[in-house]
Amino acid sequence: MAGDCEMERARAFVSAQEWTFAKTMADIPHYYCLKSRTADCDEFLWFARLLTENSVEGEFYGKKYRYFFLDEWKYWMMDPTPEECDLINRERVSGK
Repeated sequence: MAGDCEMERARAFVSAQEWTFAKTMADIPHYYCLKSRTADCDEFLWFARLLTENSVEGEFYGKKYRYFFLDEWKYWMMDPTPEECDLINRERVSGK
């Protein structure tokens, strides 16, 4: 599991990103950030790896994803590996 230093680094990463509302799925409110818009692609890859290594399996419309929880958000990617990831999603966790 991620340690305190990694969690602080993760918080710094997510706060530095430009999160865009996914308006094509407004009925399922969530946001995304793009690797192409990040200032540091190495940090994007680091976060995608952290997400993969510290996530739990969940299901959405019959498809399985891995979710990483940080503060009031859950994060996930749709690509098979962090190296292929070009978009990270996030959704506010209910009740927070």
